[in-house]
Amino acid sequence: MLSKNNDNFQHNSPIIAGSNIQHMEKREKPHMAIITFKIDVRAMNSDDTLELHVMNDAALKKYDIAQKGQMIVKGYSEADCINNIKEILRKVKENV
Repeated sequence: MLSKNNDNFQHNSPIIAGSNIQHMEKREKPHMAIITFKIDVRAMNSDDTLELHVMNDAALKKYDIAQKGQMIVKGYSEADCINNIKEILRKVKENV
C-alpha cells in the first residue's frame, strides 16, 4: 500500500506500508533521481562569443547561487519518477 509522507521540504515522498516493498518488482518500487548540474556564467562579447573566465563561487555568492547544484526528484514508481523529471525539464525549457 502506497501512502504520502510530507517531509521537511514539502515533498510528498512515497512510503510503503509494511514489508510489501520487498516483494514488488523493481520498476514498481518508489524511485528517486538525483540531478546534478554545473552552472558556468560568462560574459558575452559583441560577436556572441564567450569570455574564457567563468564566474567562481565567490562571485556567484552575492546572487545566492553556486557553480554546482543537485536536485532530487521522487516518484511512486520508475515511470512516475521519469515523468516527474520530464515535467521539470519541460518547465525549464519553457522558461528559458
